[in-house]
Amino acid sequence: MKRVLPLVLLACGVAHAGKPKKPKLKLTSVFTPLPPSKACTAGEDGQSCPGRDDYKVLVGKAPAGVYLRVHKGELAVDLPDGTKLGPQLEWRLADGVPFAVIARVEDGDGKRYVVRGLDGYLAIGGQVDAKDKRAGKKAQELADAGYAAAKPLPDKKE
Repeated sequence: MKRVLPLVLLACGVAHAGKPKKPKLKLTSVFTPLPPSKACTAGEDGQSCPGRDDYKVLVGKAPAGVYLRVHKGELAVDLPDGTKLGPQLEWRLADGVPFAVIARVEDGDGKRYVVRGLDGYLAIGGQVDAKDKRAGKKAQELADAGYAAAKPLPDKKE
C-alpha cells in the first residue's frame, strides 16, 4: 500500500500540471480621427482618414447623410449611415491587433455607439444607446465579449 500512494499522488500531480493556462490577453483601445479632422484627406469616393495597421477608413456621402467604411484589401466593414459621426473611431485591440471598431453615429433615431468586428471577427456586432450610462464602456464590453466568444478563422493557405 505504501508504494501505491506515491504513484497515485504523482499521477494526480502530472494530470493537474499537464494543462497549461491560457495567457491573459490585453484588451485596449486606440483612437483615430474622423472628419472634419485635418488628418483626413478628400478623394474621389469621400474622405480618407487614418486607420490602424492595414485598415483604411473612408467616410462618404449617403442619402441619410454620411457613411463609414473600414476596409483592408477586399474586406469591407460598413457601419450604419447617419446624419453625423462622432469625432473619432475607436479601435479595440487584443495584444495590439485590431479586432473591432466602435463609432458614434447620430441619425433621426438619436445617438448610438455602433460596434463592428474586423477580419476574423465579423460576427461581432451590435449597438448601445448613447443615452445609457457608461455607453462607451458598454460598447467596449460588447466588443470584448464578442471577441472572447469568437473563434477566429484560420489563415487561408494558397
